[in-house]
Parts: sequence; structure tokens; C-alpha cells
Amino acid sequence: STARGTNGDGLNPDSSRDVLIVGCTFANQDDSIALKAGRVSPAQPRRQRSCENITIRDCTFDGTLTPGAHPLGFAVGSETCGGIRHVWLRDCVFRNTASLANIKSNRERLGAVVEDIRVENCTYTNTSFEDKPYNRAPLTIDLFYYRDFGTPDIAAPLTPRTPVFRDIHFKNIVIENPKGRFAYLAGLIEQPVHGVTFENVTGSAKIGLHGQNLDGVTLSNVSIAAQEGPPFQWINVRNRVTQPSPLAK
Repeated sequence: STARGTNGDGLNPDSSRDVLIVGCTFANQDDSIALKAGRVSPAQPRRQRSCENITIRDCTFDGTLTPGAHPLGFAVGSETCGGIRHVWLRDCVFRNTASLANIKSNRERLGAVVEDIRVENCTYTNTSFEDKPYNRAPLTIDLFYYRDFGTPDIAAPLTPRTPVFRDIHFKNIVIENPKGRFAYLAGLIEQPVHGVTFENVTGSAKIGLHGQNLDGVTLSNVSIAAQEGPPFQWINVRNRVTQPSPLAK
């Protein structure tokens, strides 16, 4: 028999450096791999140690392998206070997982800097899992982690401890997601996400790409077939560049 667990993460490198994860298979019940760097609280006010120089390659994330499996895929955060940087996820397969890459935090993760995250050469298919406030799309950059959809987007004061997300890159990815969004990208009004690129990213979804509070977005050979609504929705996005496919005439 298979018992359903709670927060059944697969592997969580926490405040770790120089990590290689290769050739693993995940069919667990929460984040399959989650990179973490601590949180700040009144009981633990000290800045946490960073998580950096992480490579994940040639892994399979598969919710069809066993009854009760509910893998959420690869995640960065939401505990990000010490900073997470120099991460490379490549050459992986995702089947019936709730997401491919979920890069997540919120205003309560004080002092967080998440930067230089690269996701490359991956395929994603999902026929089981719908969008949730903790897992909004196969490709997610979410500074409103766990906030309900539709909550008013109101600016907060910008301080030296406001979370910073920058230099996040998606390349050579194919997504088939008839259950929800293609991608969800949401920075803060007072601190947009800086420097996001999509290169050779294609596929279909029930809903297209949502981009909000971003500064510097480059789309190169990106094709999204959305079943409902437009393939792209942009809100408060600056310095957006769309480049045609190199095969286009």
C-alpha cells in the first residue's frame, strides 16, 4: 500500500555549495528537489548562509511511477533569505508533475537575492495537476508565493532588505500542459524581476504566459498555443524584446 505523506520532499540542498545531482528519479509527494537558504524571523534574525553552485542534470521527475505520487518538480525557495545563485538544471524529463521549475519567495523572505538560475533542455507533460497558489505553472517566478490568485497588487516600501530576483534563463524547453498555465512570472511592484530570457521555448497550455512586474524580458523563438485567451499577458513590464525564430523567413 502507499501512504500519502505531508511535505514529502525528495531532496533539499539547504545552504549548500558545490552540489551535483545527476541521474536521479523522483516520484515523491511535494517538491522533488528544493534549494533553500533559510529564513529570517524574530527568533532567527541573523542572515542565513547562501545556497550556490548547484548543478542538476539527467534526472526524471515522474508522477506516473507509483500510486500516491504527487511530485511538484524542481523548486528554488521559498526559504531564500541567505541568497541562492549559480544554479543549472538541464537535460531533465518531467511527467505529470505540478511544475518544471518553481522559483518562489515573498516579501517576508527578507534580504533574499536569487540570481543566475538556468533551466535548459527539458521536456514537461502534465495531464493531472491544476494551478495552485504554491505552484502556479510549469515555469514560475513568483514573488507572491502562496498568495491567492486575484489578490490586489499593492506596492510596499522599497528597503535594502526587499527580495531581489534577477538573471533567470529558460532555454530549449517543450511544455504540454492542458491543465493550467504555460508560465507565470510575477515580481514586486517596488522590485521587479530583472533579466529574464526565454530561448527556444515552445508548447501548449490551457492558459498562456502571465508576466507581471518585470524589467528586461527577452523572448527568442517562443511559441505558445493557448486554449483559452491570448498566449501572452503583460502587466507592468518594461524593456521587453521579442526576437523572431532564426528559422523564420
